[in-house]
Amino acid sequence: MPRKDLARGRLWVADSTGKLRDCGLCITRSGGKIDSDEQKHRSGGGEKQRSLGGPRTRENVVITADQDEASSATYKFLKERAGTARAEYHEVILDAEQNPVDEEIYVGTLKSVEPSERDANSGDPAVFEAEISTDGV
Repeated sequence: MPRKDLARGRLWVADSTGKLRDCGLCITRSGGKIDSDEQKHRSGGGEKQRSLGGPRTRENVVITADQDEASSATYKFLKERAGTARAEYHEVILDAEQNPVDEEIYVGTLKSVEPSERDANSGDPAVFEAEISTDGV
């Protein structure tokens, strides 16, 4: 069974010409759940309620990445592209030997970029967040 730490994710964001730019490795990913609208119906006459299912959706994906001197240009690029650029997050699931066993790709629009929180009393690393408004499934 794969562990949560055995994955490698990369963020790709389109520049103004539409070409995808590699924005580097990511630390965490949250979101991406596939859900559906819930539709229920009862025909009447004492019939039991029946689930009809509904359209599927995918929730937004939020990734984190290091915010340091090396990623400064990437962070600035992401801020400029938020709200308009197409984005892809490629997550490769690895086995214990670091071999790829599966891949998940999330595609949509770069919705937002949030700078790292600052705390003079913390030794935690600085990371920024990027959110992708995902396309349908």
